[in-house]
Amino acid sequence: VEKKIFRSPWRNGNHDRDILPIKPSNSRPSTMARTTPPSTKWTIFGQDPDIILAALANILSWLVVTLFPSFLSHLLPSSPEEEPADNDITSTTQTKCISIGRPGGMEQLRLVTLKSGFCTIGYNVRHFCPPPYCHVLSDDPIFPTDCVIIKNEAFSVNYADCTIRWGLYESAKKFVGWPIVPGFDVAGTIEHVGGNDPTGFKVGDRVFGCTLFGAYSTKVLVPKIQLRKIPTCITSFSEASAFPAVSLTALYALHLAGYFPDARTNFRNKSILIHSAAGGVGGFLVQMSKILGLGPIV
Repeated sequence: VEKKIFRSPWRNGNHDRDILPIKPSNSRPSTMARTTPPSTKWTIFGQDPDIILAALANILSWLVVTLFPSFLSHLLPSSPEEEPADNDITSTTQTKCISIGRPGGMEQLRLVTLKSGFCTIGYNVRHFCPPPYCHVLSDDPIFPTDCVIIKNEAFSVNYADCTIRWGLYESAKKFVGWPIVPGFDVAGTIEHVGGNDPTGFKVGDRVFGCTLFGAYSTKVLVPKIQLRKIPTCITSFSEASAFPAVSLTALYALHLAGYFPDARTNFRNKSILIHSAAGGVGGFLVQMSKILGLGPIV
């Protein structure tokens, strides 16, 4: 059994974290591993306890904002990366973002200003810094070479963002926790590029793409692979930010159905039923299905 140590620059300094033991690929599973039945998650009156806890948190948030609004500030926890609310902030370069401190309604959305040098970050870059906030400088020698910092001009609002605020989005709870900066879609200009790739992105490039949370922000650190240059036919950042999450979801649905990237030739029936075709994902599914030659489309 191998034991690996993961070293990561955390917000409060460098710490070593023990990773669970990893068995070599050539090791055989034990009899116990083969015969032990899968564990079942416990429930409360047949209901998922996570849903019940989220519902209770939402009710508490609503009661406070409705009956005791003066106590609302105590319900909205702050982070050490945030500028104090009473500070007179004149800098236009500091990151502003929407932060959610705990499950609840719209009252949980807080517009905060981060301290100088901080930006938001997705959870898949946690090898550099744990989300939701990251302290980076343009001359940082350990800046990840596969990432860029973008000045975010626009983001879209998806249904998933609402479930994050309710406390019901599984990956948000698992990989980020609270506080969290929601949002997936970004569109803006590149401010800093990691590495020295002359064929890649350059400072000033107009880009759009996805981040795994952290998009409700004016400055985001994003892996290069999750971004693309904005085509000249798209003139506004707001239009560009409406594409990524819904289009990728639609494309993945077509992939699961076997139509992308290579349609199965043994499909005689190419008719397709699209639920909620008036929505963002459904609208893209209609257009992509036409491009792939599917029909009739219902």
